[in-house]
Amino acid sequence: MLFDSRTYGDGFAENAPASRESCRNSIARRKPSADFLTLPKVGSSVPSMGQVSFQTERALCDLVAMQFSAGVLEARDVQSYGSAPQAMAQAFTGWLRRQQRQWRALNFQFLLYGSEAVAEIVEYQEHRDDFEPDAPLYLTVEFPDDYVYSIGAHAEELRMADPRLLPTALRLIAKASGRTLNVRLPHEFLEDFACWYWDGDATVTDTDVVKELRRSYGRKKTDYQRYLPSVASDQLCPVDMDIYSIRQKERRFRPQPKLSIAALRRLHRTTAGRASRLAQELAELSRLLCDRDTKPAFDFAFMPECVYAACTLIAHDNDYIGQLLDDRYNFAAQGSGTTYFGFIPFATEPEGIRKQYARWTKGIRLLSQLDRVLALLIKP
Repeated sequence: MLFDSRTYGDGFAENAPASRESCRNSIARRKPSADFLTLPKVGSSVPSMGQVSFQTERALCDLVAMQFSAGVLEARDVQSYGSAPQAMAQAFTGWLRRQQRQWRALNFQFLLYGSEAVAEIVEYQEHRDDFEPDAPLYLTVEFPDDYVYSIGAHAEELRMADPRLLPTALRLIAKASGRTLNVRLPHEFLEDFACWYWDGDATVTDTDVVKELRRSYGRKKTDYQRYLPSVASDQLCPVDMDIYSIRQKERRFRPQPKLSIAALRRLHRTTAGRASRLAQELAELSRLLCDRDTKPAFDFAFMPECVYAACTLIAHDNDYIGQLLDDRYNFAAQGSGTTYFGFIPFATEPEGIRKQYARWTKGIRLLSQLDRVLALLIKP
């Protein structure tokens, strides 16, 4: 603020030089003081909010650059560049779009997570100490929900075409699932039931368990009848839906007999309807599984306790299944259950990157064929 020297007293004013008169217009002095503090109008084109961005870690930037330089990702898939992670997400989404189809039975999604996000997810998982998420970026597989399908409605039609067709389908599904993503099958529900009520042995007879069932549920037959193997087994997994003919009692697993590729193609030509289409798709799935490379398509570094599956097949929709699913969900809710199936660190060297994407491409191709088989089993 400017001060007039005459305000400091007469003595000071006498010896002071004459003060300079203001050249301001007198009308301006009579304007309200608030007018001086009023902010100017800002045009609508000026952003009203700011965005704080943090520098991306150098290791992640280097990894993203290497994914593009290795030739597996294409720059044309990046629509708008904001950061290295955003470019990676857009390019990887474009790559996935060219590899996969619209799933009809399988329910899963691929996600990109940094090391901090992965560490937070697996913090309370069992065997957590064996896994240290130190890679800059992870490909994550999640099962967001549990889709449960009954195959009992089409079972009789498939049995009439060939008694071995349904066991062949389930056995090939199990094999493809073992190389890709988890698909839950009817025999797993029978094994779960055995763990709850038959000391984990699904090969027991009524005579083996009746004494223990009486002790737990009462001496009247109506109290324990539903837990007898002769009653529960067919409701959970009929004999031809069990992919193993011999289980742990003999300490030996023997797969059910299955149709060869030639037999499946012949069945496709000699039958009609759903059985014919299923035989054709099973022949192609069996051909893909004949690959000499039997390693899993997705090289997971860590697999947490996942509650759901990519697809769940049941023999019949009944109280047994509902009870087992409820028990599974409740047990997972009290512990470390999660919807994440596994985490795969992205390779960082050009040769490793190309091999990794080639393996993923093969895995997605196998999943696409598996999805076609599952759709024929479950869709009306």
